[in-house]
Amino acid sequence: MTYSWPVYIVLAIVAAISFGTALFLPTADILRWVSGVPALVALIGVVLQIFRDHAQHEKALAIQRDQQHFILGVTSHMANVAFDKHVEFCEKYISQMQETLSTLFYEGPTKKCLELASKLADIRLSFRTWLTSEIQDKILPFEKALVKIGANEQLLKDLPGGTERTETVKEVYDIFSSVLDIPRDGRVVDVQVASGRIMDNLQAILGVKQLVQLRIALVDKAVKTLEGKG
Repeated sequence: MTYSWPVYIVLAIVAAISFGTALFLPTADILRWVSGVPALVALIGVVLQIFRDHAQHEKALAIQRDQQHFILGVTSHMANVAFDKHVEFCEKYISQMQETLSTLFYEGPTKKCLELASKLADIRLSFRTWLTSEIQDKILPFEKALVKIGANEQLLKDLPGGTERTETVKEVYDIFSSVLDIPRDGRVVDVQVASGRIMDNLQAILGVKQLVQLRIALVDKAVKTLEGKG
C-alpha cells in the first residue's frame, strides 16, 4: 500500500509543535489545552489519511484485478478459439441468409422456405458448442418465420376458399414482408424476424461496430499526432 508520506510528515510536525507548546511553555492551563488542540486535530487527520490511503489501495487492487481478468479473457487460448468460431459461424450464416433472401425475392413465399430454414438450422447446430442461448435466441425467430411460411404454403394446398384460407394467406404475406424488412399495407414490420435486424445481431456478436469505431479513433489519433509533429 502506498502511503501519503508528505501528509503524515506535515501532520506529525504540527502535532509535535502543538504538544511541545502545551507541555513546555509556561502558560495557563487553558492556554495549554488550546495549544494541544492542533495536536488532536493532527492525530485525527492521520487516522483519516490512513483510511483514505487504504481506500485508494483497495481501489487500485480492484482496478488491477479487472485488468487482469480483461487480459485473461481477451488473450486466453479459449477466448481466441471462441472468437474464431464466432467469425466462422457468422460468415456462413450470413452467406446462407443472403442466398435465402435472393430466393425469396425471386420466388416469393413458397414451401421452399422449409428447406431454406433447414439449411440455416444446420449451420447453427453445427456451431452449437460455441453459441450461447442468448445468441441463438436472437437468430431463431428468422428461422421460425421461414418455417411458418413454408408450413402455411403447404397447408394452403388443401385449404378450400373461405375465411381460414384468407387468414392463412394474410399471415404468410405478413411474415414474408417482415422477413424481407418491407412494410406491407402500412403495417409495422416485426423486427424480431427482419433480416436486417438478424444481420445486425450477428455483427454485434463480433463487435464489428465497436471494432470499426476503435479503428477510426486510432487512425484519427495517429493522424493528429503526425500533424502535430509536422
